[in-house]
Amino acid sequence: MSVTGKVSAEKGTAISGATVTVKGTNPATVTNDNGSFTINVKKGTYLVISNVGFDSKTVVVSDDPINVILA
Repeated sequence: MSVTGKVSAEKGTAISGATVTVKGTNPATVTNDNGSFTINVKKGTYLVISNVGFDSKTVVVSDDPINVILA
């Protein structure tokens, strides 16, 4: 399934260039200038979102868009 999401900082600003990786494997993508991303994975897959200067966050794919705030 195609999963979409957005990565933001605590103050709400979009994070461009954040890496979105399938936990334990190689498939990955990078957020665009608006902090948005799309990746093809199965429901229940764990995604690790990371960016330099922020703590990484792990989320589980569901039917809903993924909105992540990195601190």
